[in-house]
Amino acid sequence: MIPQWFAVMTQAGQEAHAERHLRKRGFWVFYPHQRVKERRGRNKLLEIVDRPLFSRYVFVALRHPNETFEAVDTTYGVATVVRRSFSKEPLQIPTPVMDALIEIADAEGLVPSDKPPHWFKGREGDTVELVDEEPYFGLVARIASISELDAKGRIRVFLRMLGAEREVDVPLQAVATLRVR
Repeated sequence: MIPQWFAVMTQAGQEAHAERHLRKRGFWVFYPHQRVKERRGRNKLLEIVDRPLFSRYVFVALRHPNETFEAVDTTYGVATVVRRSFSKEPLQIPTPVMDALIEIADAEGLVPSDKPPHWFKGREGDTVELVDEEPYFGLVARIASISELDAKGRIRVFLRMLGAEREVDVPLQAVATLRVR
């Protein structure tokens, strides 16, 4: 039987715990995540943390006819199996979609951070703050060009410093706190 993949909603911030406990129960689990640098705590120390690619979701494959969702629903860290609105049947994720997701990740589900993230919704002219990009940390910039977002995930911004506005390329991961124009 070809594995059938389903989305599972986890409790808030419990993606890794849900993955671990589902694996202990014998399920195939895919938890796509990225390892990012983040300033945390009162001292704003730079730490490396894992962030889910899909917040509050992991994917579970059913491989045998005798595998059921009751064991999934009662697993620590799991909120519920994603179901269709009217029929309440579990919503199956198409195999080509899962294959594409699995292909970009390594064996542990780690997606390289040099891939441009799917969540970036900035537009040219939006004001952003630069985080984790020395020597520009904490400075405010304006997006110069989205079209120049390259395969390495860098973006061009206008940065005002020393009395002039300069164009600078920075990693997309260094752009945060999008503000409305």
